[in-house]
Amino acid sequence: TLGTIEVGSAEPPPAVSATEFGEANENVRRIVHGLEEIMGIRIVDPNQSFVDLGGDSLSFIQASLLIETIIGWLPDSWETMSLLQIARTPNKARQRTSLVGMPIILRAISIALVVVEHLSIFHTIGTTTLFVIAGMSFGRFQMRNVLQTNRVAPIFATLFKIALPAIAVIGLRQVVQHSFNPFNLLLIGTLFPPEVHEGKNYWFIDVLMQSYVMLAVLLCIPRVRELARRHAYGLALGAMLVSMALAVGQVQLNILNTYMVGISPVKYFWLIFLGIGIIHAQTAQRKLVLWGFAMAYLAMAKALYSDSEYEGAFDLFFILAVPLLLYVHQVRLPKPLVRLVTTLASASLFIYLTNMTMVKALSGISALDGLGLVKALIILTVGTIAWYAWNLAGHCLNMARRNVANWRDTRRLANPGA
Repeated sequence: TLGTIEVGSAEPPPAVSATEFGEANENVRRIVHGLEEIMGIRIVDPNQSFVDLGGDSLSFIQASLLIETIIGWLPDSWETMSLLQIARTPNKARQRTSLVGMPIILRAISIALVVVEHLSIFHTIGTTTLFVIAGMSFGRFQMRNVLQTNRVAPIFATLFKIALPAIAVIGLRQVVQHSFNPFNLLLIGTLFPPEVHEGKNYWFIDVLMQSYVMLAVLLCIPRVRELARRHAYGLALGAMLVSMALAVGQVQLNILNTYMVGISPVKYFWLIFLGIGIIHAQTAQRKLVLWGFAMAYLAMAKALYSDSEYEGAFDLFFILAVPLLLYVHQVRLPKPLVRLVTTLASASLFIYLTNMTMVKALSGISALDGLGLVKALIILTVGTIAWYAWNLAGHCLNMARRNVANWRDTRRLANPGA
């Protein structure tokens, strides 16, 4: 990510000596250095966890690979352990396989399906599953951080990480096409009718951003935060049911149906709350309740939205993905496949942002006619390169800022009276 954020306690960490942190503990140094590079932050307290440091789904995958590389495996719930606890975990010999979380696997598959669907290779929808995974990430990272600090800043930090590359890509596209549209650029295009909206290329980002803003507003209310602490599952379930009712009411009352009923943000809020509920559904009964309500809503949606784009969004892939997210925590995969899956999942935002532009560009190359899978591979590769280039730019910026800060400190020490 671009930019450097100072993160850590203002007081020296009581449980860690300078020797442990700076000299003796090689694992601590490697973990701290690696996370600083991945997250674009400066870590001053290794007693903090990945969640405490503001970790989110955008950095979780790369952080997971880092931890596994250093200690040889991933402890359960490592993201809530302090960096020092992780470093002191007994190392294990590297294996030929690794455990990969189901949300990561389905994120990689979903973004590939988005590309395949846009190329019209076959019709299947990945975005609905991506909303559920986004909700799971919110419940796992941002919500937990908000409840710990009583501040919604972690939500807006994540919004910034999503919005900045999205605005950059959309802005560049508008400059190239000589077509300025402020509504799309500000990621609010889906709230307006077609007269002011040039298309639905980035509707998923619009709806995701709007959902996170709504969650930030809700968590600004002290009573809601207290309910989330005491009854997180019940709150998520209740919010999901209310969101389902709002989606039905929108159609019945014909509100916000002026432009493509299928991409109205109200239609997808319940998926975010479903994801939050999955994170807090610790018993078989709770998981079954979530699954039952989700499937009941889909049956109702097929009746209310028959032959609509929205009804078609809940296809077989989504129906299979929900129980997988509910009941399958991790899957063991061979290392080469782990690298492929984690790379696609990490680059999913940039693949989504670049895929429609690439679809149009490749459609003009006659040599690729009929080679849909080759086109899909090219699009996935371009999105991955864009993700890598963005991270490299962020790394270079962080290094430049760090060098400037070190230079200023050196000058201050050399000229204490200046």
